[in-house]
Amino acid sequence: MARAITVAVVDDDRMLLDGLRVRLDGVPEALLAATARTVDGLPGPAVADGPDAGPVPYDVVLLDPVLGDGPRPPDDIRRLRAAGARVLVIGTVADRRRIVAAITAGADGHLTEDHDLRLW
Repeated sequence: MARAITVAVVDDDRMLLDGLRVRLDGVPEALLAATARTVDGLPGPAVADGPDAGPVPYDVVLLDPVLGDGPRPPDDIRRLRAAGARVLVIGTVADRRRIVAAITAGADGHLTEDHDLRLW
């Protein structure tokens, strides 16, 4: 059996976090390993600066581009990518400027939050 994909979600919308938690529960191909309201709040060395920085324990991070700590998606994406995670931006609006900035910063893709959760 193949190893499950480890997923972290960074979003300050509790309903979205709860919905993803419920949807991913029992999906053997994916393990929801962490949720956080900001990238800095994400458990693991990806949030560390300096000598403690290292690879993240997540294969994929689902990232809201507009968080309560201010809109810093390019910086957040670069930090997560540098730590070894793939990044999928999940936003409420398909704003072309934000999508292009996210992809330019290294995001692997962009989805709007109105997509169906049936990914598997």
